[in-house]
Amino acid sequence: MSLSRQFGVAWLALYAATSIAQSPDTLWIERPVPGYRVSLAVESVANAETPEAYRTHASPAEHRLTVVIRSDATGRSVQLARASVDVAEKGYGGASVALSEGPAGERGLYQALVPLAIATDYRILVHATPAGESRTLEAEFQYRHHH
Repeated sequence: MSLSRQFGVAWLALYAATSIAQSPDTLWIERPVPGYRVSLAVESVANAETPEAYRTHASPAEHRLTVVIRSDATGRSVQLARASVDVAEKGYGGASVALSEGPAGERGLYQALVPLAIATDYRILVHATPAGESRTLEAEFQYRHHH
């Protein structure tokens, strides 16, 4: 199976499992951390296909970061006690933004709006503490913003 087909199948499975209203071209990226899988999607909030409820009060530079963390043992998304993302342009320090739970009925999804105004590479660090645990997970993602 080709890598692009594997990505497509993985995205479709994750999309179906989370059922969040996102455009069909939203790409999920996954990183393993001990005992968990951290998935991240970056989506422009100004996208015309994005439902109006998700575009409220957004500027064209704003993007929604959506995070899902799944347990390796169960394959299910885990509830988080705390979660944040640290977003930085390549070569610069980042800004930490708290993640909040997704819309009602979207359990296990955590989101934040962040400005990605410059067409460059970004480093996105996801920091998450699963409920009932004392250690914080960290997963690093690279994102190339092209608008």
